[in-house]
Amino acid sequence: VLKDRFFDGRAISVTRAEHMCIFLNYRYYNRAILQCENRLCDNSRYVFIWLVQYPRYSLLSQLFGTSNAVITRLIHAGLPNLVGYFIRFIPNNIGSNASCSHLSNRIVAVVDSTIHPTSKPRNEQSRKFNGHYKAHGMMTHLLISLDGSITAVMTNIDGSMSDATAAHYNTCFKEILGNRFALGDPGYNGVPYVISGLRVNQINSSAHSKFDMVTRSEQVIVEHVNCFIKKCAVLSKQCKFIHMPELLVACVFIICGWYNKRSFEK
Repeated sequence: VLKDRFFDGRAISVTRAEHMCIFLNYRYYNRAILQCENRLCDNSRYVFIWLVQYPRYSLLSQLFGTSNAVITRLIHAGLPNLVGYFIRFIPNNIGSNASCSHLSNRIVAVVDSTIHPTSKPRNEQSRKFNGHYKAHGMMTHLLISLDGSITAVMTNIDGSMSDATAAHYNTCFKEILGNRFALGDPGYNGVPYVISGLRVNQINSSAHSKFDMVTRSEQVIVEHVNCFIKKCAVLSKQCKFIHMPELLVACVFIICGWYNKRSFEK
């Protein structure tokens, strides 16, 4: 029986609807998502609820009738297990027969970045602050094949670092692409292995217009990936991550691998 309203350990009111939402998600993910081939440990249910809803530990302890300390240990122990499982679905390579762009058969991927807002750090706040999003956070760069799957992930990048600067130091994506290229937005201008898009004031001819139309249409696959990522509150721009950065890095790899796993099964 669920109470109409109760207070968690931080004296913040939690409605019956919120409690029911967490409960239903627990039932769904326990039944559907945890049916992995090697039977992930039972503790994974807590992690999946935490990834998707990002509730307070106190709310999870109320839901499962245990202490905050136990919930903390379960999540900290469950994250490495899930990283080990889901990271296998991030291939870190693009085959020779991969789909290519209409612009050139040497363009085989799209590169994009996203921010994960975090609480303001005590030290070196300027390194974590992103002027575009007006928030402190950690950046993640994704290399996405034109088939729609995530090929590689680079994360734990300071929020203040621009896309182009991070891409210049990203040897992983460069090695995966080899002599091929990836499409990117104008923020990647000047990166050797990225064909960056045009800004509005750079479109001065019909050729520019055609190029802009093709690049924008082929970069739509990024929105499918971001849509899935944003459904997981722990990585959503609407939520501020308040735990250790190591946990956020683990969440990135789990959710990216989870996205690929779902794509492979379709």
